[in-house]
Amino acid sequence: QEKLELEKKKKDFEQHCTEYNLKYDNQLAQLKKLEAHMKQWQQQLQETQDKHAAKENGLKEKEEELEKTKPSTELEWKRITSNQNDTYRQQLTTLEQDKAQLQMEKDRIAKDRSENETTRKDLDKQKQALKQKIQSINAKLELFKQSKTAADKESRELKEQQTQLSESLKRLSQRETELNEAVARLSTQQNQLQIDSDNMKLLKLQCLF
Repeated sequence: QEKLELEKKKKDFEQHCTEYNLKYDNQLAQLKKLEAHMKQWQQQLQETQDKHAAKENGLKEKEEELEKTKPSTELEWKRITSNQNDTYRQQLTTLEQDKAQLQMEKDRIAKDRSENETTRKDLDKQKQALKQKIQSINAKLELFKQSKTAADKESRELKEQQTQLSESLKRLSQRETELNEAVARLSTQQNQLQIDSDNMKLLKLQCLF
C-alpha cells in the first residue's frame, strides 16, 4: 500500500510539472508576440518623427528665405515705381498668407509631435508593464525550478525508501521461508516424538503382560 501511494504521489507531481510547463510556454509565446508588436510600433513612431523633423526643417528654411527676400522685395518695389503699390500689396498679402500657412503647418506639426510624445509615453508604459510581467514570470520560473529541485530530491528519497522497502520485503520473505522450514522440522520432530511415545507405551504394555 505504501508503494502504491508513493507511485501515485510521483505521477501527480509529474502531471503538475507538465501542466506548469505548458502554461509557462504559452505565456512566453504571448510575451514574445507583444514584444514584436512593440518593436514595430517604436519603428513606426521613429519613422513618423523623422518625417516630421525633415518637414519642419524644410518649412523653417522656406520661412527664413521668405523673411530674407521680403525686405529686398519691398525696397525694389518702392524704388521702381509707386504705381506698383497694388501689386506689392497683393504680393505682400500672398506672403502673409504663405506665412500664415507656414504657421498652420508648424502648429499641425507641433500637434503631431505632442501626439507622438503621448504615444511614446504609452509605449513606455506598455514596455514597463511588459518588463514587470517578464520579471514576474522569471520569478515564477525560479520558484518552479526550486520546487522541481525539491521534488527531485524527494523523488530520490522515495526511490531510496522504495529500495529499502524492497530489501526489507526480501528479508521478510527469506525470514518467512526460514520459519516455514523450522515449522516443518518441528512438525517432523513432533511426529517422531509421537511415534516414540506410542512405541514406549507399547513396550510398557508388553512388559506388563
